[in-house]
Amino acid sequence: PNSDAIIYVGCFAKGTEVMMSDASVKTVESVKVGEQVMGKDGKPRKVVATPSGCEKMYKVTQKVAHKRTHTLNEPRGLSEYTCNATHKLVVRTPRICRSVIRKFKGTNYIDVIFFNKVKGSVEDGRVIDIVQEASMSYPAVEGPERALRAIKEYAEADGAREFFEWTIEARDISLLDENVRAATYQLRAPVLLQNDFFSQYVSNSKFASGTEATRALSYFLGLWIGGGLTDKTTLSVDSEDTSLFDRINQFAEILGLSAEQEAKEESKRAKKVNLHPKTNGAEDADRSLNIGNPLWNAIVDLEYLKDGSKNVPAYLSSDCFENREMFLAGLVDSEGHVRGEVATINTCHHSVMTGVVAVARSLGITVTVNTKGEKFGNIGANQDSGYVIQLSSCDALLSVLANCGAVDKRREAPAHGVIRELNKVYFEMRELGEDEYYGLTLSNDSDHQFLLANQLVVHNCGERGNEMAEALMEFPELFTEKNGSKEPIMKRTTLVANTSNMPVAAREASIYTGITLAEYFRDQGKDISMIAD
Repeated sequence: PNSDAIIYVGCFAKGTEVMMSDASVKTVESVKVGEQVMGKDGKPRKVVATPSGCEKMYKVTQKVAHKRTHTLNEPRGLSEYTCNATHKLVVRTPRICRSVIRKFKGTNYIDVIFFNKVKGSVEDGRVIDIVQEASMSYPAVEGPERALRAIKEYAEADGAREFFEWTIEARDISLLDENVRAATYQLRAPVLLQNDFFSQYVSNSKFASGTEATRALSYFLGLWIGGGLTDKTTLSVDSEDTSLFDRINQFAEILGLSAEQEAKEESKRAKKVNLHPKTNGAEDADRSLNIGNPLWNAIVDLEYLKDGSKNVPAYLSSDCFENREMFLAGLVDSEGHVRGEVATINTCHHSVMTGVVAVARSLGITVTVNTKGEKFGNIGANQDSGYVIQLSSCDALLSVLANCGAVDKRREAPAHGVIRELNKVYFEMRELGEDEYYGLTLSNDSDHQFLLANQLVVHNCGERGNEMAEALMEFPELFTEKNGSKEPIMKRTTLVANTSNMPVAAREASIYTGITLAEYFRDQGKDISMIAD
């Protein structure tokens, strides 16, 4: 047998980044048996095997509705990964049912068109689950009532669920009907794990301990990322927004800092605010703005300033929800716009863009990113180009905006609290050549799903598509000793098997076949051992 016949279901290209159970990131090939990855519920999933091989690969890329304009260029921050042909995509397809009127040979008909999940056969003989578009037709004279009844029955069926949740192998995506394909999407999960890394840092720093200090520091870090100078704790803020100055003064007091406003130039709307320890005298505040300044220490220690550039550290995407929200609120107050219940953030730093996208998505907020090729900035910042990050309306975003200091950006928090839901990720696929793949097999008591570093929900590497190929390779290499001589075990073994994706009846037939063979050799006077697994 050829080892190339061993195909594992659900593996990824080398270098694919996986989110571990503590929210750290590893490449798929570096994950070891016994380690734990992150599940969509924020809980760990144990890795029990790490198979690998070579097969045709597919590139899966997020698709967004985007209209290029004279100011907005191509979208950025799109999620993608490369998987093998038999990788199972975790997808949802909405349960859609509608009626249309058509005319055929002079007679009007009412067609009820709907999506339905069925068993389908493919060319290679496999039987797969697939969602298809189907229809029922009624003459118009009797159709309206029957059509309404059919639509009502469809809506109430399957527990009145809004969607089909299912898996489909990458190689089978092309089999979907056009309308089903357009409606089918993958899932991105929020990071529900809440570490206390930031709170621990605050409690060990020179800041006052407590929840308010943690909130205030998170907010100031967001404010600094948006409008702070990269060499000191000086913020550039909107001079006309008194509510924002009130927030800065309030939080500075909590942290034991002084917020000193510089006189603004008449031609500029931006005004500088220096944040320094109260122990510093005003006369040497500029000289020692960073010396002994716990805010500057936090910026450096937590890597909000990295290699001389602004940065959003990875830890923040798994810290407690409140700290993530306060950081984004500060950033929106500094370099954001809010229209209705949608927020837009501008930045010229790639590292800030990727970090903000990760933090927002970790809260369950849908994010889109475009590049902008002209000057922008809500307070006249001199930026030639940059990124426009749009946070879509949802309860998770309202919970962020409720923490804004600027009154025109503040929104009411959801009265019912925040339910952090899975977000839709529409996608397109491109077939590639053969390449190496690496996979993770999770324990049987799990849902067999975990998160990539980009928070996409993916299926684990399941059972092999041809388990018998491996058995046939191993058995000729196994020997037993009989009467002092070494004999290959293959000479004394009969294997009867079906792969686990065969119907139950076929697997039952294998057992009966094994029993029949065992009785045949026993009747010849041979000692028989029959093992079923």
